[in-house]
Amino acid sequence: MRPRFGLDRELVVRYLEHTRASSELVVVRAALAIQLPDPADLKFLEVAVTGLADYLVTGNGKHFVPKRGTHKMQIITPRDLIDLL
Repeated sequence: MRPRFGLDRELVVRYLEHTRASSELVVVRAALAIQLPDPADLKFLEVAVTGLADYLVTGNGKHFVPKRGTHKMQIITPRDLIDLL
């Protein structure tokens, strides 16, 4: 709901309700051999990769540009996701 994303509140609420209803548990069994600018963000990338997600949605895309190693996960903003829907 951050103002900088310019998203309609009702649209976000509906999307989150849909996400909760259709989510699945993902357990990461192996760490990725990459280094991100913020090591605390690696867990989000690992879940996305393990769960075979189409996208990792974040307002901080630059945090997912590896300092070491590579990944093929497509990083998009919340606005990009809404536009895709």
